[in-house]
Amino acid sequence: MGDKMKTITDEEYLTLVLMADFQYPKKPNLVSDGYADGYPMWDAFCPKCGCGLEDSDAFCPDCGQMIDWSEDDTVEEEYNKRKEETK
Repeated sequence: MGDKMKTITDEEYLTLVLMADFQYPKKPNLVSDGYADGYPMWDAFCPKCGCGLEDSDAFCPDCGQMIDWSEDDTVEEEYNKRKEETK
C-alpha cells in the first residue's frame, strides 16, 4: 500500500452518500385511513420510495431503507443535523 489517497468520481461519491443514507433509520410516512373501533387507523409508507409498509417491517421491502418505528425523533433529527453540517 502506498501513501497516495485514491480520488473518486462524482458518481462514486453520490453512490457512497446514498448507501450511507439508507443506513440511518427514517420515520415512515403515515396517512390516515379513517377510524376503527374509535381508534385512528394509519397506513405506513417508506419515506424513500413510497412502498407500503407493515408494522413489523424493519426495512422497506422495496428499496431497503431502514425504518424507525419508535416514538422518539432524536435519531432522525441528529442525522439531519449532521447531514446539513457537511454540506
